[in-house]
This record gives sequence, C-alpha cells and structure tokens, in this order.
Amino acid sequence: VTGAVTLDFLRPEFKGYYKDKEELCREFGLDPGKRLALYVSSFSVAYMSDKEISELNDLAGVSFDQFRITACKSMNKTLEWVDKFLQTEEGKNTEFVYRRHPSEWNSPILAEMAAKHKNFHLITDYSVKQWITAADTIFSWMSTSIAEIYFANKSCFVIRPYPVEWEYDPVIYKDCRFIDNYEDFEKTFTAENAPFPIDKEMMLSHYDQTDVPSYIRIADVCEK
Repeated sequence: VTGAVTLDFLRPEFKGYYKDKEELCREFGLDPGKRLALYVSSFSVAYMSDKEISELNDLAGVSFDQFRITACKSMNKTLEWVDKFLQTEEGKNTEFVYRRHPSEWNSPILAEMAAKHKNFHLITDYSVKQWITAADTIFSWMSTSIAEIYFANKSCFVIRPYPVEWEYDPVIYKDCRFIDNYEDFEKTFTAENAPFPIDKEMMLSHYDQTDVPSYIRIADVCEK
C-alpha cells in the first residue's frame, strides 16, 4: 500500500504549485472580493440520449436507466436552488463556478443558467484540485473528488435533493451527511468551520496517507 500519488499534490510541500484565489479569479474575469463557490458535478448521465444510455448499459453490464432519472431530477433541482440563491443579496456577492463532468457536453440547462446569471460560470480549465484549493465554498453530489477536497484540508457540502440508489453511490459516501432542502443549502454560503460530511475514519479507510509522500513510497517499493 503506497497511497494515491495524485494526492501528493495536495501536501503542504506543494502549496506553491497552485494559483491562489486572487490570481485565478483575475485570469477568468471573476471578482476576487466575492465568495468563490465551486460545484464539482458528476451528473454524467443526466442528459444522455436513450442511445447513449443503451450503449453504457451494454458496456457496463448493468442498467443505468434509473440512475439517469435520479441524476436528471437531482441536477435540475440543484440548479433550481442555485438559480434561486443567485437572485438573493448573498448570491449576488458570490462567483459560482460549475465544473461540469466531461460527459455533460449536452446539458441545455447549464447554458440557460450561464445566460441568466453573469456570476454563474462554466469553466473547465485547470484541474479540479486547482479550483478546490482556491474555493471558499465547495459542493458535491457524488464526485470521487471528495478525496481531493479532504486532503486539501477543505470542507464541503454534499447536495442531494433526492436519495441516490445504493448500487450507484460510491461506497465512500455511505452514511455521509447531506443537504436535501433549499433552506439548508442557502445557509452553507455563510457557514464557518463546517464539519466534513464524511467521517475521518471512512476517508482514511479508503485513502492511505502517511508522513512519507506516496511518490517516495512507490519508489521504495520499486527499489526493493
């Protein structure tokens, strides 16, 4: 067991590897004086066509038909909450970056949101780690990037307007604490020192980390 080498980039030694919030915001025309909110999306199947779902079913050997329904409902409701929030005073003082999943290339609702709100941004440049390290508030649905969030020593909020079927849910999200209503969603933007939604024991049972970086642990194995 060596740990995940990709998580080495979130160790304190690599602090200077990423752009800070101010530099990142300036590059994309965002106001660094406003709260930077990041939504890491994993709605990969929400707007897939029947043909694409059929191909995915054949490839995986399981049915994603119900998961598409859950994903579509969850995505639409989440964006409904974001739309409502961005019209509030606090929302107008927030730069909301929606980092879509690579499969979300055909989601018209995202284009509608970007056209409606000048502070709703669809940005795919740079790694998700870069945005995680710069963001003030982070949201997830079921993205495995929650590991990056944890090892970056940041907190986040799991947004689930509807339950996710256990057979589709990443195992690390078992028993996670999530938000399922707009009122609690709105409160997240002013929350301070929010506890991580997944217990430390669960995180460390899936991701091994020691004082020695993983790249050195891997090198030690190779040398041995």
